[in-house]
Amino acid sequence: MRRGKGRTMRGATRRKAGESTRSAARFKHVGRAALRPAALAAKDPLARAAQAQDEGSRLRSFVQGELKDLRARVKTGLPFTAFDEVSAAAEIRPSDLAALLTIPPRTIARRKKEGRLHPEESDKLLRLGRIVVLAEETLGTYQKASGWLKKGNRALGGDSPLTYLDTDVGAREVEGLLLRISHGTYS
Repeated sequence: MRRGKGRTMRGATRRKAGESTRSAARFKHVGRAALRPAALAAKDPLARAAQAQDEGSRLRSFVQGELKDLRARVKTGLPFTAFDEVSAAAEIRPSDLAALLTIPPRTIARRKKEGRLHPEESDKLLRLGRIVVLAEETLGTYQKASGWLKKGNRALGGDSPLTYLDTDVGAREVEGLLLRISHGTYS
């Protein structure tokens, strides 16, 4: 069968004008689940942005606040949902987030079952969440912040800012870098 512009192989749909073959082929092997509205909304950039904004506001609510309240919440342990919120806002897989916080996977499974993190785990998570929120405020969106956190940075010797967030000293360095960016200073 001859294939030309606008023509496709048997069983496939015609491409719209200007649509590439790659984007048309992208949906060739998609099951019926992708045709449901929820699945379509997950692929829609505007829906993803709205979802990220919602996750970001929840993240911001537990990261920012009175220092006395934050200290008390960390001492009692943050709810496990905070772990999921940081993971979603930073666009980091939960397994990668656990590794970044140096919490073994089995411990994460136990904390999820218990519904609460221990104080030292809460402190690490709060530190990471604070940097994610600061990156979003500096760069504009959680998508940009997530990309910036994952990409190598010349000011950090080519390492990604996420690799620095495993210690308090590294987090302060990333925080200083974000503050320099927000003030327009070379970084």
